[in-house]
Amino acid sequence: MITEPTPAGQAPAPGPDPARTTEPAPRGPRPVRSGPIVWGAIVLVACAFVAQQVLAPGTLDATAWVTALVLGLGVLLLVAGVAAVVKQSRRGR
Repeated sequence: MITEPTPAGQAPAPGPDPARTTEPAPRGPRPVRSGPIVWGAIVLVACAFVAQQVLAPGTLDATAWVTALVLGLGVLLLVAGVAAVVKQSRRGR
């Protein structure tokens, strides 16, 4: 394909841009990947439990730690879900 050179001071003629895709952006909610968040929270709580047992043994038992872990993860996942919905609704405007 032979093209004519563009004279100085003129913009090239508009045409299809091969770098742009013609496929529309996917619509609908994207899946929230909460696995790393959950595992990170579990590891953090396990480390906090060990540190608490070393620094102040006998003040809290494992049942209290498991209960706090479950409640904390529930709140964390709820906040992450709400944040994902808010972000998705702002993107759709």
